[in-house]
Amino acid sequence: MNLYLLLFAIINFVQWIDQTYGKFEDYDYDDNDNSNSYSYRNDDDDGNNNSSFSSQNLFQPAIIDGTLASLTDYPFAVRLYGFVRTGYTSCTGSAVHKRLILTAAHCVSKKGSYIVVTGSPDHSDYVKGRNMKQYARYKVTQRYIHPLYSDELHIHDVAVIKLGREIVDNKVIPVNVSYDEIVGVENATILGWGGILHNARNNRLYEKQMQIQPCRVKGPPKNDYEYLCLIGHGICRGDSGGPLLINGSVYGVASFLESKTRYTRGAPLKCVPESAYYYASMSVEKSFVQDTILKNTGSRKISIFYNLYEFTL
Repeated sequence: MNLYLLLFAIINFVQWIDQTYGKFEDYDYDDNDNSNSYSYRNDDDDGNNNSSFSSQNLFQPAIIDGTLASLTDYPFAVRLYGFVRTGYTSCTGSAVHKRLILTAAHCVSKKGSYIVVTGSPDHSDYVKGRNMKQYARYKVTQRYIHPLYSDELHIHDVAVIKLGREIVDNKVIPVNVSYDEIVGVENATILGWGGILHNARNNRLYEKQMQIQPCRVKGPPKNDYEYLCLIGHGICRGDSGGPLLINGSVYGVASFLESKTRYTRGAPLKCVPESAYYYASMSVEKSFVQDTILKNTGSRKISIFYNLYEFTL
């Protein structure tokens, strides 16, 4: 009899785990949790997706209408999971060192535990606890969040997290971070795990070629902080912290989007194409990112980049 009770308890526990992972697959949207980096706003929109936007409904992002990406092409890409009070969160990160991951501050600002997962561009099995040998997990032991990061103003949304041990997979190769200023329209690649246009529930790595330019938020919240913005449909829910790449280097980190459509709690999650898309600019965040890398590696530069060029320190 005791054996049957034990089996019954195990089955119920497994079902609970599966339901929990399904419920919080991309991000837990808690209207009452002010620690989230997004907020809901209902200000007038000027309707122009250009260098300045009015503030609307702000969400955490994922790739819209992208194509499946390979870790062979982007060997620095990692997925970040957070286990917090409201469930579990997922973001994208970029390895800038074998123990350092660049991501968005709002991805790691909540109290909880965090892990980085490598090994596959497809996390469909991982979130269900299947075929786990293809993945490697690394505990986050230190979170360096920009000291001026503001959840309310959505500024300085950048963080560097440190792993408890070096990534041992030789296929994971750190990427270069560029602090060059963008002054006009540039061609770029966005990358991350997250939703596609008609389905915000997704566990595969996607990429998309975009044009980007510097921009500012009109407000509220109004600020003079400069972002990098996508021209056209780009990010949606679930891909915060993902890199914006130009010529193989990271120029920005996915921060938030402004949507014309308010998200209703409990409604099916769908990506919203009529939005403005904001990335934290590495040229703006240069001092913080460089100093954090220096503090943990002894160098502001990385010795080897994902395009396999070697640099002298």
